[in-house]
Amino acid sequence: MNTNIMIYMISYALIILGNSATFVAVYWTIGEKSTYSILALVVSVVFFIRFITSRIITNKIDKFNHVKLYRNLFVIRIITLATALLLLNLMHDILVICVLTIILNCLDVVSGSISPKFVKSFGEALIVKMNSYLSIIEKVLYVLGMILGSVLIARVDINVIIYIEIVMYIISLVLIISISKVLSENYEKVSGEESASKYDIAIVNYILVIAIAANVMITPYTTLIIPYIRERLGVNPDIFTATEIFMMFGGILSGVLISKYVTLDSRKSDKLFIFSALLQGFLITGLSFNSNIIIYFVFMFVLGACITSFNIPLSIILQNNIPIKSIGKAKSHIISISTVFSALSYLISSASINYVDISLIYFVFPIIGIMMLIVYKFLRRKNEV
Repeated sequence: MNTNIMIYMISYALIILGNSATFVAVYWTIGEKSTYSILALVVSVVFFIRFITSRIITNKIDKFNHVKLYRNLFVIRIITLATALLLLNLMHDILVICVLTIILNCLDVVSGSISPKFVKSFGEALIVKMNSYLSIIEKVLYVLGMILGSVLIARVDINVIIYIEIVMYIISLVLIISISKVLSENYEKVSGEESASKYDIAIVNYILVIAIAANVMITPYTTLIIPYIRERLGVNPDIFTATEIFMMFGGILSGVLISKYVTLDSRKSDKLFIFSALLQGFLITGLSFNSNIIIYFVFMFVLGACITSFNIPLSIILQNNIPIKSIGKAKSHIISISTVFSALSYLISSASINYVDISLIYFVFPIIGIMMLIVYKFLRRKNEV
């Protein structure tokens, strides 16, 4: 891989590390300095804001120069973090942290909608490898960021963590500025080779429905993993840390294998996409019957591999089928709709824990997701015939 790709990946790694550390610190601080109901309200508002943001930008985001927009997002984030740091030094009000959380999530939605353009602009031949490497980076740096944030917030004030993220974003911005000309040239080259900017909405809807089904399947893990650990495996907090590490290594292995053996073949990517989604559902269902810690960690390792081997084909299918000039619109559409279904799933599963046994939630949600996927595939194939 050339120097420009390495610079882009280093920049990406820094922002994932900073985002993850701040994410942990922010939610920890909100939970510690307010009530759980306030924390739940903030999470709900974040989902709503992510939906609104993605809907607003869907038909507009591809009209902007994505390289300039990406740089401007960095600048806005640095200014936002610096402003929050100043206000926290003056008043240390929990409201500042809540507003900061909402603004950062808005910026993340916009950034996530245009990031596929950078991957595709480096050339079709590198789509699989770049998505695999970025997935590995995301897995590793996300876990390291969580560990860093957890260690720091227990020992220092949140201001220190915000300051660290500011430094990381400044470095990332400098790196992106250094390759901006190349990124723009790559985009112009790829967009010039493509005959049209329009795309088949059926492809986007296909990705969207499968993604929603997969999200429903893993909802119990996403929302109730800590209660599950406490009820089935014990109250040792190290189990949760070990869970993230096992999933990280599963994701790394999956990313490495995909980068070596998967090609830019739509049928192969689709098969991996569907298989990984279904296997996630079966693993979560299996957890509903399990109380053995060794089996649990094996499942977590495989689940981490499945999530990565689901996300990479999702990106490949999107980037391979959608013109680069329209990827932002397609990605923001997927984010907006999937956010709504994720929020509903999280809300229902969290409320259900007060009325039913956790094993039932771990059984029902993946079964619903699996049935959604199977029925959709059946109907789609029937319509094609």
